[in-house]
Amino acid sequence: IPVIGVGGIGSWQDAVEMMMAGASAVQVGSAVYDNVNIFSEITSGLSDYLKANDHSLDDIIGLAHRKVEQ
Repeated sequence: IPVIGVGGIGSWQDAVEMMMAGASAVQVGSAVYDNVNIFSEITSGLSDYLKANDHSLDDIIGLAHRKVEQ
């Protein structure tokens, strides 16, 4: 069952946290009212994070759970 992270997504860091918690997608809502560029900022920040850490999106989905189980 796909999990979509909703609520409190206002930065690429928030998106990464939701994905590490198991979300395969995130939904951005209220943050658009404060920042119309939020989508490009999340996309850019997430891409930079993945490149810097040599990860793919699939690598980080559920990562927090795998760390706890070890």
